[in-house]
Amino acid sequence: MLLALLVATTAGPSLAADPPEGSTPPAVGADAPSIALRDPSGAMYILSDYVGPGAAAPRRALVLNFFATWCAPCQAELPVLGRLQARFGPQGVDVLLIDVGEKPAEVEAWLPNAPAGVRVLLDRYAVTAERYGAAKRIPQTFVVLADGRVALHVQGADEDLESKLSSTLERALVTASGG
Repeated sequence: MLLALLVATTAGPSLAADPPEGSTPPAVGADAPSIALRDPSGAMYILSDYVGPGAAAPRRALVLNFFATWCAPCQAELPVLGRLQARFGPQGVDVLLIDVGEKPAEVEAWLPNAPAGVRVLLDRYAVTAERYGAAKRIPQTFVVLADGRVALHVQGADEDLESKLSSTLERALVTASGG
């Protein structure tokens, strides 16, 4: 009886199931997975409008940071992301915070804490986070270049985040200007 109970409680579909498709972060050099998310005001943000072939409002690079308002390591990264937006924004780089799995009202209440100039997008059901392998572990940060390819992926809190992002963005800007 005890053996049957042990088997019944440990043998479940989660142990035998393969990880969901898209649960692995895109590799550096790979095309960035698509994004179509709304911000708290309801405005739609579509990645292909900003990077990749045929971008209607081309940017030189995007920094995508998957976070949650309750995540302490995520909150610790906010000053870095704000500095990057201030420094690289005028050169055609956008920093985007993608909130994973929270209700819009929770994010709206948190918005005064967002760094100036950084756009916040809502991924209520973690669909986009799943495509980026970020649904189960945050923070995760990606740099997507103007051609739509991933240039950098930083998983988890990283004390060198600012230097890694800065050097990647500096190289991207030099490359984009033909230097």
